[in-house]
Amino acid sequence: MIKKKAKAGDRMGMITIGKSNGLLKRCDMHTHGCTEIILNCSGEGEMRFSDGSSCLFAPDTVVCIPKGLGHCKISSAGFTDVYLQCTDFPFSDGALRV
Repeated sequence: MIKKKAKAGDRMGMITIGKSNGLLKRCDMHTHGCTEIILNCSGEGEMRFSDGSSCLFAPDTVVCIPKGLGHCKISSAGFTDVYLQCTDFPFSDGALRV
């Protein structure tokens, strides 16, 4: 895990970069006090959000989750991902799937 403290003038605040610990079949509903950007690296499944919405994910799916929005991932075969967490991020007013 890499953490970087932002300098004056940076567009994003505190940044954390991490990766899943091996192949996961589920990640229970949780929230963060910051925006989280997730890149799915392997596996397919469904991501669910506390507002009742959901989306499918596959390799190379990117999801931007705003601060405080609950989210979880479910995959029958398993998945791996990497994530970036930052205190400020443009367009963080709703979940964004790319």
